[in-house]
Formats: sequence, structure tokens, C-alpha cells
Amino acid sequence: MERGMRLIGGQWKGSILWHLKDGPVRFNELSRMLGEASKK
Repeated sequence: MERGMRLIGGQWKGSILWHLKDGPVRFNELSRMLGEASKK
């Protein structure tokens, strides 16, 4: 688990992967789901 989290790393990567687990999501939709994350 620890190694996996180190590979994923980053503040938003875990949340992004969670939202993409069921399939593709359009960028703007993903942006709305994440809320505070910048578009960078």
C-alpha cells in the first residue's frame, strides 16, 4: 500500500484516478468533480 501511494504521489492524482476508475470522463466534468484543483 505504501509503495503504491508513493508511485501515485501528488496531491490530486489519487482523486483523479478515483473519478476515472469507471471509465473516461471529459476534462471539464472532471474539473467540476475535483472542485479546488487548478486546471494545471
